[in-house]
Amino acid sequence: MKTHKSNIPRLIIFFGPDGSGKTTQAKLLSDQLKSKGFSVKKVWMRSVHTLAFLISRIAQQFLKLNDVYEFRSKYVRHSNLWYLVEFVSIIPLIFFRLYLPLSRGHIIVADRFVIDWIVSIAYWTHNPSFIHSRWAGFALRLIPKDAIMIYIDAEYQVLSSRRQLEESFDYINFQRTCYIMFAEELDAAKVDTSNKNIQEVNEIILKLCNAYDDSISGRQ
Repeated sequence: MKTHKSNIPRLIIFFGPDGSGKTTQAKLLSDQLKSKGFSVKKVWMRSVHTLAFLISRIAQQFLKLNDVYEFRSKYVRHSNLWYLVEFVSIIPLIFFRLYLPLSRGHIIVADRFVIDWIVSIAYWTHNPSFIHSRWAGFALRLIPKDAIMIYIDAEYQVLSSRRQLEESFDYINFQRTCYIMFAEELDAAKVDTSNKNIQEVNEIILKLCNAYDDSISGRQ
């Protein structure tokens, strides 16, 4: 099993609103790399995790909430203590799902990562300023500097047509506003999938990853 080579980034991070095509493209890219003998790990992270999940689950049972996310939305708005819990909860995931595999030479393809964690917390705790908070800053520093970040986006009408979105327009609009800001701040590549099919988007991503060559695309 090959690890990575020089023209393939060792970490590719996708982020963007639900329904934009992140999961499809992350899986497609992972499968292409694996088919050529590369050791690839596909990871996913948003919220809630580990300790935050355990606390939310207990609260759900005790307070008779609908799901684990309702506790965060109703009871921990603007709570620095909860933000600390959320931050501590992602540390083991980042170590075991990201840094440990990277140290062993695997290529990591992240469907969602800390950017999505930040946006999710900001929305569900009703605190848009969280994206500029120290906790968000700490999380962003955990992204390796040599990662390639790809912002996958689409127009709202397209997002809603691809899947039956339960989320409101406000939620998707909030996501997109935050993701656009992060894409600019982190100098991420942007791919608008509104008028492109899966293969067209995949070809753009391969080029962005400097991996559009015979070893991956299979073209002669």
